[in-house]
Amino acid sequence: MKISWTRKSKLLVLAIAFCASALLFVGTSLLWRSQDVLYLAVAGPTAEDNVAGQQMVRGIELYLNRLNHDGGINGKKVELKIFDDRNDPQVAREVATKITESTAALAVLGHFYSSTSLVAGEVYQQGGIPAISASATADLVTQNNNWYSLVIFSNRLQAKFIANYVHQVLAQSNASIVYSDDDYGQTLRDSFRDTFTGLGGNIVYQWGIDVDAANFAQQQQQIMTDLQTQAKPPGIIFFATHNDDVVELIVQMKRRQLDYQAIGSDSLGSVAFAQKFRAYPEELAQPGYFSDGIFAVSPIIFDVANAQAQRFRNEYILKYDSEPGWAAATYYDAASIAVNAIARANLTNEIDLATARTKVQQALNQTNSPDTAVRGLNGKLYFEPGGDFDNSIYIGTFSQQQFISAFTQLQPIENLKTVENLAAELADGRILKVDGKYRYRTNIVYTGIDINEIRNLDEKTSSYLMDFYLWFRWQGDIDADKIEFSNYGTSRMDSGDKLELDEAIDSEEVDGVKYRVYRVKADFQEEFWFHDYPFDRQKLAVRFRHANQTRDNIVYVVDVVGMRDTVAQEVLNNWRESKVFDREHPTF
Repeated sequence: MKISWTRKSKLLVLAIAFCASALLFVGTSLLWRSQDVLYLAVAGPTAEDNVAGQQMVRGIELYLNRLNHDGGINGKKVELKIFDDRNDPQVAREVATKITESTAALAVLGHFYSSTSLVAGEVYQQGGIPAISASATADLVTQNNNWYSLVIFSNRLQAKFIANYVHQVLAQSNASIVYSDDDYGQTLRDSFRDTFTGLGGNIVYQWGIDVDAANFAQQQQQIMTDLQTQAKPPGIIFFATHNDDVVELIVQMKRRQLDYQAIGSDSLGSVAFAQKFRAYPEELAQPGYFSDGIFAVSPIIFDVANAQAQRFRNEYILKYDSEPGWAAATYYDAASIAVNAIARANLTNEIDLATARTKVQQALNQTNSPDTAVRGLNGKLYFEPGGDFDNSIYIGTFSQQQFISAFTQLQPIENLKTVENLAAELADGRILKVDGKYRYRTNIVYTGIDINEIRNLDEKTSSYLMDFYLWFRWQGDIDADKIEFSNYGTSRMDSGDKLELDEAIDSEEVDGVKYRVYRVKADFQEEFWFHDYPFDRQKLAVRFRHANQTRDNIVYVVDVVGMRDTVAQEVLNNWRESKVFDREHPTF
């Protein structure tokens, strides 16, 4: 039987396609077994002009650079394959297919948006490759998909946290909700409303907005009408929205002097939100005019972060000459938890790629308790049932276009057995119960030092005399200035001699914020190292801690008011100017 050339051509094409597919499958299977390299993939808006996408990639690369420098995983380097989904769901599906079928990646980090993660998640589930997002917060991302995990709080969890913070910390019994009229905003709205009313609070107004709707202007006008008529004061306003959705609304509220207390979801919780107002004339005249005092949640705020997070921040600045955003930190953690799972999967060269990915996913599923957790920038990293993540949620507030920590944080208690008297701690308000879990109520104290003079440097005793101004700024009924210096002249401390603060040279309370400034002149000691002599550099430090409270209940963070002023009058002038600013912006 003769076969026509047309039919021969079709058969030839099919044969070539089959061979190519077979070679591709064999190629990727063999590639992952390389004696030298293992692969991870990252998918998101990774183009060079996209800040969020670059933060993702840089955070991951910082972790992998350190890992590979220390020997990788059992001697194998881990390399990153980068894919750009342009934050487009259709492109995300294509990218997910390419990663699944055409790479040897053992896991995927991303996608950035919930919408892209949802679409890509279908591909990853069908193709059998584990994925971890450290930015998508929609509950649907992990719902009915055991191949997807989150290293960030979900919408439901953050809304419950915000409701508890509003009711228990800010002591607000009335609240209103402005929400984006989509799955993101609706989920936040429902969770906040149910939790807040369950705590005894009252929801006054609920306004849905859709920036793509033809009547968006009328939607905003309705909100303004309800606020201006003041038939019912709205209470605190919860912005359960994408950050672009409420910029113009906030501008109009501020211009009409509708200065209601407000708190936002994670989409508002970064410096990028404050910068959206920069073009307005009021903002040019007074930076922070529109955003100052607004609270928002974030997965990390560096001024209250632990030592490991501070090292990450310093490394990031040194390498990229810019400040890291929260996405850099969360994707650093996502990389660490993925690498840990690969290491624990005990992969061998005898298994194929599909089996290797399955074993990695099984290892991720076993990272489900404090006992199996991975140590990350925010403490212990592990997944709740369903692949969710409930660890670090911080509350920040905006000040002069910066996003800084609020005066009160709620930190998770890693081991409840370490609390001696839970009932007493709950009664005193030092521990709060949030969504069935216990959290420390941690007071944040802003502190700063201005150095007047350093002299009497003694290399033999590693001691020096330091003359400086020390100030504190805090809120609440705590003795924040009851401190002890841990490196005050060691010989004196050994003899029981302690350095105590003299009477404050300035003290005041403005709108609930307390201020105290002191002058200190004393000998301090550090351990000098001369290994690089004559090119050695010594660190001259002043170290202090609270006299009777731990980091669980009080954290000192850096305040930049008056830095580098060495004349007393200049320090006090700056000090008083800062308090004038606080009178105008009492929630600073």
